[in-house]
Amino acid sequence: MEKRIITFCLIFFGIISSLPVSAENYGIGFIFVDPTGLSAKMWFGHRQSLAGAIGWASEKNNPLLIQIDYLPPSLHLLSDVNLKVNFYYGLGGRLVFNGEAEGGFRFPLGFDFLAQKAPLNFFFEIVPVFLFSPEAKLTLKGAIGIRYIFSHLGQ
Repeated sequence: MEKRIITFCLIFFGIISSLPVSAENYGIGFIFVDPTGLSAKMWFGHRQSLAGAIGWASEKNNPLLIQIDYLPPSLHLLSDVNLKVNFYYGLGGRLVFNGEAEGGFRFPLGFDFLAQKAPLNFFFEIVPVFLFSPEAKLTLKGAIGIRYIFSHLGQ
């Protein structure tokens, strides 16, 4: 199990290290369903982003869950004076601390709704998750959430 977690961490941190150093915008808010807790997202140039959450998993005894995803440039679907809608996809990981760490890869598919006249981001996602510990299996998770968007300091 330790070798799998180390391999996962090396791959994921390799992806993160290739990202630009500063984010253009970032959002902080709440996520509900799996996990239920706090959510954050940083947008980099060309609509790519990094999203993460920490909260309680929707499993027995509600264990702590930490997840992080790299989201390549999202697909712009529509826009008007009030709302922008983007489709996103990506690759990430999650750790659930239920006695011992249980890990897996995430493949998020979701929609970002960005308000044009207010600094708000609503989102929902469906996430196939490949769990590799304690046993290998594929599950389907999902979440909805809202974030308050902050612009990069100095802009």
